Amino acid sequence: GSNGLSPDELLLFRQLLSISQSMGEGDGHRLIVLANRVVDLPMWFTDETSNPYVRKLTIEKPTEDNKKAFFDRLIDEVAFGEEFGRKYAEAIQLREGESRDASGETPGEKRIKRKFLAYTNDFTMKMLEYYQSYLLHGHPVASPEKLGYSISGFRAGELENPWERPDKVRDMLRVTEVVKNKIKGQNQALTTVQNILTRAAVGLGRADNPNAPRVVLFLAGPTGTGKTEICKQLAESIFGSEERIVRFDMSEYGAEHADQKLFGAPPGYVGYEEGGKLTNAMKKEPFSLVLFDEIEKAHGSIMDKFLQILSDGRLTDGKGETVSFTDAIIAFTSNAGVTSPTPQNQQAFEDMVKKMGGELPPEQEINMRAVCEMEAAGCSEDEIYAAVSNYFRYNVKHYFCCTLGRPELYGRIEDALVYYNYIGEKAVPAIVTGRINSLVAEAKDKYRLTAVTYDDEVFTKLVEYCCTEGVRSMGARGIGKAVSVVFETALSNFFSPHILSEAGTAPLAGRALHGSLREGYGSPITASDIVWSVR
Repeated sequence: GSNGLSPDELLLFRQLLSISQSMGEGDGHRLIVLANRVVDLPMWFTDETSNPYVRKLTIEKPTEDNKKAFFDRLIDEVAFGEEFGRKYAEAIQLREGESRDASGETPGEKRIKRKFLAYTNDFTMKMLEYYQSYLLHGHPVASPEKLGYSISGFRAGELENPWERPDKVRDMLRVTEVVKNKIKGQNQALTTVQNILTRAAVGLGRADNPNAPRVVLFLAGPTGTGKTEICKQLAESIFGSEERIVRFDMSEYGAEHADQKLFGAPPGYVGYEEGGKLTNAMKKEPFSLVLFDEIEKAHGSIMDKFLQILSDGRLTDGKGETVSFTDAIIAFTSNAGVTSPTPQNQQAFEDMVKKMGGELPPEQEINMRAVCEMEAAGCSEDEIYAAVSNYFRYNVKHYFCCTLGRPELYGRIEDALVYYNYIGEKAVPAIVTGRINSLVAEAKDKYRLTAVTYDDEVFTKLVEYCCTEGVRSMGARGIGKAVSVVFETALSNFFSPHILSEAGTAPLAGRALHGSLREGYGSPITASDIVWSVR
């Protein structure tokens, strides 16, 4: 393949090949071509089968000892800055009961250098030198604790790093306070989300794996329960806008080679030069929330890449370039836990139990009907959530351990799992109220109304209808649609005679309009149940 080279560049390589062949092997001459990556060169030039005169030599990345020596040089040359030097000197002092190791390093010195090694794990010597130049040209580091932010800033260029801003970290500590106004009936799930975000904000666990993504969320549960909404709020709180969500509908990546669309095609394949959608997005904007929607619909081969992202916080794309996910928030949504596995025979059942580590499947299927029955029996919200979350937990684990056969991936996301409940009966009035208020606010804004009122019976009947199993099974989204079918249609039909009249779309402000509608709208609530007063 040409690897995207121009005709002039191709001609150059053909001439180089001709020169190398003319030299022969015994005359002692060598033609050396330096390249960042072998894949940057034409395959016919570097392939030892088609070109027997070529030999590839790989220059290894610097060793740990090389990097430690480089770090010491940065300290000696005050490249990090004077303030860093003072705080570093304090941090590496021996404390009571401590001693130096065999290399002469104190525990504090060892801890800081270990961080530096982790943050620069994929750095070449040239990149380390570029980083030194970055430090010396106006980017000092305030303290050893800020090393990670400094290296992230170096990778991202001049982009602002939100993780350095205390106000953004504080926002992460109160995300669920804001989102509770939008997501109803998910108190237990939101508590779990906040616990994960609080751990990430405090950052005590990052010493073990500083390159891992800042936050990982795996949101499992029924449709329409607010899984995507929490992602929108998190993106807005940390990165400043909902637009900072890089969303992938994983139902589009169910084919065998679909991973190439995400991560880029291998060298020599069609589209190799274009890269992958995910890797390109992260190169462009490393401070993003990456949302993989309905992850269970993706092809199993994609999961290997996710294991690398979650473990190492980076990924090598088809072009051989390393893409960092260290400063990203990774979120998965899944409906996998909603469906219970059904073995076909006794042998399949025994195999399933073995793969699940001896864990037996739940005795009862927990669905919307079961939740309705538990409510009718007087079970509390906590009791219902315990049954739902345990059912989902087993099914999600089954998906990874049995369907995918990747228990190690389940181990990576186990502490990031959040189980969303079915919409409870007590949450329905708040969801109905929110949707009605939204429609009324829009009507008042468009037609400049001072008030839109309706009989209490209308609200009661709407809530009763939305509490039915069929509506609630579609989550808050289903309840919103039900309100639209009844309330929005009736309100729109009330305004339609005015729009058709000579007044056209003139504002209704100051006019007294009263009436009742007679048409039905395909639900248990008919127009005769709805009496409007618009003034």
